[in-house]
Amino acid sequence: MKIKSYDQFELNTAIDYLKRNPFESKVKLENYLKKYPNDYYSYSFYISSLIILGEFDNAKRILDYLESIQYIDRKFLLFIKKNKYLKNRLIFNYLKLLIYQGKYSESYSFYTNYPLEIKEINSAIFYCKCRLGMVNFNTRKNLFYLHRQIIKYDEDDFLYHIREHSYDYNTTLNNPNSNIFNSCFLITQVIEAIKSFIPSSKRLFTGFFEDSYYFKYDSCGTVNNKKANFIKVICFHDTDNIITMFPCMNIEELPYIDLNYLNKTDNKESIKIRKLSQIDKFNKRYNL
Repeated sequence: MKIKSYDQFELNTAIDYLKRNPFESKVKLENYLKKYPNDYYSYSFYISSLIILGEFDNAKRILDYLESIQYIDRKFLLFIKKNKYLKNRLIFNYLKLLIYQGKYSESYSFYTNYPLEIKEINSAIFYCKCRLGMVNFNTRKNLFYLHRQIIKYDEDDFLYHIREHSYDYNTTLNNPNSNIFNSCFLITQVIEAIKSFIPSSKRLFTGFFEDSYYFKYDSCGTVNNKKANFIKVICFHDTDNIITMFPCMNIEELPYIDLNYLNKTDNKESIKIRKLSQIDKFNKRYNL
């Protein structure tokens, strides 16, 4: 009887958990690798789970292991497609790891040796070049939103950017956004509260230079016309500079911070009085 070297269904199940619960994904992938230690292709997903959870030292250890072992196993080399995909995944993971560790010069050198045509990586390399002083900082006006914020963060630019998730902005659109805050959502007060909690350990490293946070705020908005009780906030790594934020659903298994103390009727009334001029200024500026 032929001994199985991998189980695609079991691997896919573990991978499916990466976005909704990377903690569970990590456990499932560890159990999988105990059974199929020579399925090197699956290690790349395990490394992804470690990076998302901020276990950078463990991720580096596994990356080093794969570098030393994958080309020795002649049986695995026969799987040409898996080999190619694994190589790209390892480049992708290693670049993420270097950038999150603040090794921008090493990241840029690594990329020039192993370029990947992925939009996400282009922004990551632009981020590194800015940190290395390789970008003309007078070019901000000619760039799209994310690159403008990488060059020099601007709070007003962020507020203008997230108007696309406001209720009033979407009422006149033929194709409204899928993630919309409710009309009574006190966006300036919520942003102020969020900034008091970040940076913190309750984050996930889901990009190259971004930290993702989740906040519970009942009935904050809708996702595809369904009630949402959570807010996803994406910041530049190790800062409280928010790139974007929007209502989200089904993240109960992820670490989150409860903001429902802002969601009480009496609190809303007192906040409205205390911050009325700030809200008016925001609404007037962006015609909300």
